[in-house]
Amino acid sequence: MSGHPRSSGGGTLRAFSVEGEGETSVVLPAGLSEPLQRPLGGSAPPHGGARVRKSWRLNAETFEPGKKTEAQIAGLHALDLRDGHLFGAVYGASTLSVNGGIAIWNLDNPDVPELTGQFLIPGAVGGDRSMEATNDGNYVVLGTEAVTCFGQANPSPVDVYLFDTTDRSNPIPVDVITRTGSSTNEPTGMRVSLGSHSIAVQEIEGRDYAFIFGDIYEIVPDEQLGAHFEATGASINVGHDLYLRDTPWGDVWALTANGGGGLQIYNVTDPFNPVEIANWDLPERDSLAQSYYMHTADVGFFDDEIVIIVSSEDWLDHVSPMWILDGTPLRDFQAGGEPILLEMTGQWQNPGNHTALGVSFSLHNPRFQEDGILTMSHYHGGLWQLDFRHPDLRSDPAEIAYAVFADGDATLFEDPVYDAIETAACGLGLTLDAPTYMDVEYLLPSGHLYAADVYMGLYAFAPTDDHPVYGTTASA
Repeated sequence: MSGHPRSSGGGTLRAFSVEGEGETSVVLPAGLSEPLQRPLGGSAPPHGGARVRKSWRLNAETFEPGKKTEAQIAGLHALDLRDGHLFGAVYGASTLSVNGGIAIWNLDNPDVPELTGQFLIPGAVGGDRSMEATNDGNYVVLGTEAVTCFGQANPSPVDVYLFDTTDRSNPIPVDVITRTGSSTNEPTGMRVSLGSHSIAVQEIEGRDYAFIFGDIYEIVPDEQLGAHFEATGASINVGHDLYLRDTPWGDVWALTANGGGGLQIYNVTDPFNPVEIANWDLPERDSLAQSYYMHTADVGFFDDEIVIIVSSEDWLDHVSPMWILDGTPLRDFQAGGEPILLEMTGQWQNPGNHTALGVSFSLHNPRFQEDGILTMSHYHGGLWQLDFRHPDLRSDPAEIAYAVFADGDATLFEDPVYDAIETAACGLGLTLDAPTYMDVEYLLPSGHLYAADVYMGLYAFAPTDDHPVYGTTASA
C-alpha cells in the first residue's frame, strides 16, 4: 500500500505505522502539532500535574480512499456497524462527484473490510447522522437534504429512503418519503421539511422504528414490498442530531442535541408516547462571549453512575468542547414527573488547545462503547479515544489514544461551484486539504476502529500490541 498523505503545511505528527512501510509521518494543517500534556477541566491529575498520554501506534489499512474507488464515491459521512457488517452513507464531496447512497462492507476480516454491496443515488445524501440500520442489518434508513454544506443540490424530491439489505450484496429501495409527504404507502408525516438531517433506528420491544429528524415511523415488514414506513403520529424535538440507546433496565432513551437549543433526553420505550425526562443547556448561554453549537450527545452506563456527554460543533476562533454531565439522577425518574435539569461535572477539549477555525478542528460524532471507552471524531483533528472506566475519570477522562491519517490523491484544482454553494449555504470555510473525520464506529473485543472521511472514504484502524487497552501487552 502506498501512502500519499495530503499536505497543507504545518507540523508533523507520527500517528501510527502503516503495514509494510514502517513509521509514516502525516503532514497536518498549520497549527496542529504534538498535543500538549496538560491537566484538563481545571483540575490537575495526581501524577505531578501532567496527564500521562500513551501514544496510540496503529497498523492502518486505508480502504478505497479518494474519488476513484470501486464504490465510485468521494467519501463517507456516517457509519453504522450491525451484524458483522459496516454500513456507510456515501457522500459526494464536490460538484464533480455526484453519487450518494449507501455502501456495505463485510468485517469477517476486520483489518480489510470487503465491499459487498452498494446502491448509488444522484446527489449527496446530506444530513449529519444521515443513516442507520436495524440490529439485524436487514433494513437501512437513509436521509437526504435538498442542499448540503458540501456543495450538493440534490435533484430528487426524495427525503428518506428505506432499503431492504437482507441480501448484503444487493440493497434494494423499498419505500421512500418525499418532500410532499407521499410514498408507496402514503405516510402522513408530522413535519414536512426540505430534508432529514438526522436518522436513528432502534428495535423497541421486538419492532423496528426509524426516528426521522424527530418524527417516529415504524419499519413494517411487507410481503410484497419487503418493508414500508408507517407513521406513529408521534415526534420528539430534534434541532440537530439524535442517538437512541438501550438502558440496562430495559428502557430506550433518545438523546437529542439541538444546536443552540441545548440537550433534551426522552424516554421512547413507548414510541407512540415519548416523554421528556431530562434537559440541559449552558448556564447563562445568552451572555457567553462565544457561541457553541450542541452537535451530538451520547451516554455511558456504569454500575454506579450514568455519564452523558455532549459534543460541540464550532466554527469560531475558540476551542471546541465536549461537556460531561451527571445522568445518575435519571435512574430515579418517576413517570409523570418534571424533566430533570442535569448538572455538568466536567469538560474535555483537545489537549493542544487547537481552535475550531471554520470547523477545521471542531468536534463531531462521538461513540460511547459498552466497555467505558469513548471515541470522538474530530474533523481535521482525527480520532481521540478517552477512558471513562474508573470512577476518578468520569468527569475528567484520560486520553489514551489519538490518530489521524489521509491516504489518496490530493485535490488537483479548486471547485468554484463547491466553494460558492458552501459559502452561501453554510459559510464554514470547509477545505479539501486535510483529513476530515465525520464519524467513527468500533468493533469489540478487538478494538478496531473505522473512520468516515467525508472526502476520502473509509479507514480501518487496528490497534498494535502496545495499545494500552486492546493491545496484547495492554496494561489497563
